[in-house]
Amino acid sequence: MNQTATRSRHSRETPRPAPEQRDESGSRGPGLLATLRRLGRELSRLVRRVVRRLQAPLRPLARLLVLRWVAEQLPAPLRWLGGLFAPGRDRGFGFWWLVTTLGIAAAVGTVVALLVTPVAGLIALLVVAIVALVRRRSTPGRTRGEAPAAAAAA
Repeated sequence: MNQTATRSRHSRETPRPAPEQRDESGSRGPGLLATLRRLGRELSRLVRRVVRRLQAPLRPLARLLVLRWVAEQLPAPLRWLGGLFAPGRDRGFGFWWLVTTLGIAAAVGTVVALLVTPVAGLIALLVVAIVALVRRRSTPGRTRGEAPAAAAAA
């Protein structure tokens, strides 16, 4: 071997500390802690690489199993509805026309329900107020300003 090949090979290696350098433990040289840190980094890198390789083929399988489990947990009408939108089927124009029409109808129905609900609440409030006034007036043996019989007995 010639001198340049030997020198270039040694220059790629990590330089060793001079004997007078000390690490955290106070000992001379690279020390146990530095070696353990380096081994920890290498082991961590190796574990990450193994996990990545193991996860790659399992992701599609896990996705399929989760979708199947969710589909089994749904009630029958929702399961049927999910089957309509399942990927992998070629749907025609009529199907998508129907889906769009139903979606628009559901949106309009929701907006109308949200607008009518407060009106229905106000009407119910008026009905309850009228019924309360009618009952108050029709109580027998009671005149204005007179306390109720239950309060007078106590």
